[in-house]
Amino acid sequence: MPTKSNNTGGRGGARPGAGRKKSAVKEKAENGNPGGRRLEVLDIPEVEGVDMPKPHEFLSAEQRDGSTLQAEEIYTETWEWLKKVGCAAKVSPQLLERYAMCSARWIQCEEMTNRMGFLSKHPTTQKPIPSPFINIGINYMNQAVRLWNEIFQIVKENCSTDYCFPNKLEDILVLIDAQKQDPDGANAFYYLGNLWYDKLQYDQAISCWETAAEKKPGFAITWRNLSLAYYNKRKDPEKAKAALEKAAELAPNDARIFLELDQLYRKLEMPVAERLSRYEKAKEIFMQRDDLMIEYVTLLNLSGHYKEAYDFIMAHRFHPWEGGEGKVTTQYTTSLLELGKAEIAKEHWSEAKEILEKALVYPENLGEGKLEGTKDNHIHYYLGLAKEHLGENEAAKEEYEAASIGTDEPAGMMYYNDQPADMIYYQGLAKEKLGLPVEAKSRYYRLLDYGERHLYDKMRVEYFAVSLPDFMIFDDDLDKRNKTHCYYLMGLGYLGLGDKEKAAEAFRNAMQLDPTHLNAGRYLKMVEE
Repeated sequence: MPTKSNNTGGRGGARPGAGRKKSAVKEKAENGNPGGRRLEVLDIPEVEGVDMPKPHEFLSAEQRDGSTLQAEEIYTETWEWLKKVGCAAKVSPQLLERYAMCSARWIQCEEMTNRMGFLSKHPTTQKPIPSPFINIGINYMNQAVRLWNEIFQIVKENCSTDYCFPNKLEDILVLIDAQKQDPDGANAFYYLGNLWYDKLQYDQAISCWETAAEKKPGFAITWRNLSLAYYNKRKDPEKAKAALEKAAELAPNDARIFLELDQLYRKLEMPVAERLSRYEKAKEIFMQRDDLMIEYVTLLNLSGHYKEAYDFIMAHRFHPWEGGEGKVTTQYTTSLLELGKAEIAKEHWSEAKEILEKALVYPENLGEGKLEGTKDNHIHYYLGLAKEHLGENEAAKEEYEAASIGTDEPAGMMYYNDQPADMIYYQGLAKEKLGLPVEAKSRYYRLLDYGERHLYDKMRVEYFAVSLPDFMIFDDDLDKRNKTHCYYLMGLGYLGLGDKEKAAEAFRNAMQLDPTHLNAGRYLKMVEE
């Protein structure tokens, strides 16, 4: 009788896994093919780098309405992305086709819902019912998401380290162990630095990144990360500058690093002319991003190249992004306003009128319209001057009245939708034109009073109130920004009251704190002329 201990014979035979352990293929090869079996070397073709598998024709089939199914486009775009991350050979064409077809059908359902509405009619009762395209679209959407998850899982398991993002607490122990296993490797130190920084452990992060930079000095992003940490956490701008310049040297075509280095140069008060020259030498880089193009336009306006700024803006289509609202429209208005003022100075009243009227309308290529409540007091004031000299007295009065409206209470400098301070200054000028000198002076004194009372305020910002007006790459000195703003307001107040000497002093104080303060520079120039 077989027993539990020997389990030979009887029912079931040998237990699963019993007997001698099988040798690994690698071990067999090292032992010289024991058993003497015939071995064949398979001719496996190189898959990476080959052309994309041709998609089936049904992915681009003509639809009943005469349109073309978009599945082939989705197939191609997905394959190109997979090729970019080194995983094109890992995903079967059949999986890609299913994903592309589901995505295309989902898009079709959305288009039909938009075209026909959310409600349909019951075929029997004719009563309103939800459109069948809604449920069909949801079904296709779910299938597309499931298939995409399959594709992305393959990518996560096979792609390069560029797409590795450790983010969990347990990853810390894994990376520490990886450092022990490969003390000469840089990746584990780099990734752990990222993770420490995310968990607010800044000293550990810096230490890991410094080690990674020693072991792999040619990796630009490590130096970029060190720069941000040196500036924002160690308060060491010189080390930050050296690190970011190293990153830019290693990745000369990286537009993000170019932007960040430019913003650091701005923090370190590099002259505007030097920053502009850097842009002029790197057009192929800054043309990759809207924020860089707008910064370039800003530098043109700061340098007094208003025609070049305007021409550049009109030659491109911009796309708004969160935190960038109002930037390109401000530069558009600034360039035209200054061009209009230049024509006024030459007493070319008709030309000035034409230019200033353009400034009141945002062209489509700016990518954003006017916010509700936007005031153009400065434009209306100068339009009033132009029309007055053209003998259009009634129209001029209307422009001055338009220039006189808006809040007369100065605001801070935190958010992009705060009314610009100089709108109050132009309210005052317009009130003077309308024969209301007392009301005009009240505006000037309010500007002066606000600047004097808030000059030494301690500032803080609510990051999620509304979008902030500037890039938040490097920590900002909010107290310094506030002091700059207050000097600017005081300059406007003195300018309105006719004290040009004190106005110039206030504007110079503002420019000393922030050499890139566009308006302070413009009004200082106005005073000194």
